[in-house]
Amino acid sequence: MVVAFVSLSIILPFLKIKLRVPAQAQRLVWLTGVFALGLPFSFLFWGETLVTPGLAGMINGTVALWVFLYGIIFMPKQERLTQKKVIGLLAGLSGVIFIFIPSLMAQKGSSSVLGIAAIFGMANAYAIGVLLNRKIFTDFPQIHPFSNLYQQSISGLVFLLLVTSVIEGFPTQAPEHYWRLLIFPELYLGFVSTTLGFMIFYSLIKKLGSVRTATVTYVVPATTLVFDFLINSRIPGVFEVIGVVGITAGVVILNWPTPQVSSTLKG
Repeated sequence: MVVAFVSLSIILPFLKIKLRVPAQAQRLVWLTGVFALGLPFSFLFWGETLVTPGLAGMINGTVALWVFLYGIIFMPKQERLTQKKVIGLLAGLSGVIFIFIPSLMAQKGSSSVLGIAAIFGMANAYAIGVLLNRKIFTDFPQIHPFSNLYQQSISGLVFLLLVTSVIEGFPTQAPEHYWRLLIFPELYLGFVSTTLGFMIFYSLIKKLGSVRTATVTYVVPATTLVFDFLINSRIPGVFEVIGVVGITAGVVILNWPTPQVSSTLKG
């Protein structure tokens, strides 16, 4: 998150984009940063100490499901509930259940269940963050997506520093081999995944809306399984495959375009 904040601090002035947002939007923007960045990162990195990267990636693919579900509950005027979308939501939630089954069946699966719950916490926080961002862009259309992201990176970073200090204490000087091992992942996650990734993501939220933008995550489950096998030689279980199919099918159905009936046919 520090890498992302520093990167945005350099990139945005170069692009001549304001770092500030209107005062009346400041509290909402900072609150959104906690849900869009602070909470997801906290849940993800703690949860991944208890579950496999492949499983975390599968659960990340459920973001669009939660965006739609919370949109129906809290923004019913903007999200229309149809029979097709109900089928998509049920298909996706059934996939979620299948992901939980192996851990619930395991004799010593309590830590794994906690890890899964944490990753689902990440997905739900992301979903709330996406909906709050849509509200920001609706209520304050003059705010540039990158200005919004920059301010949210501040509140997200402060939240992460507070959580880390409370849970793990203040960091001590790490051994030299630690930095050699993690320098590339740190730079990649901070610059590529967070800085560039969220710059694209926030631009899409403003242009396409929350549910359609969140569907970019539906490629994550299958992609994660493939790379988990290639990098870690881990073969996914039957329930995981069924879960991925259910989640992916649900997200696709949710966003499948509704055929338009021509006026000629109506007449």
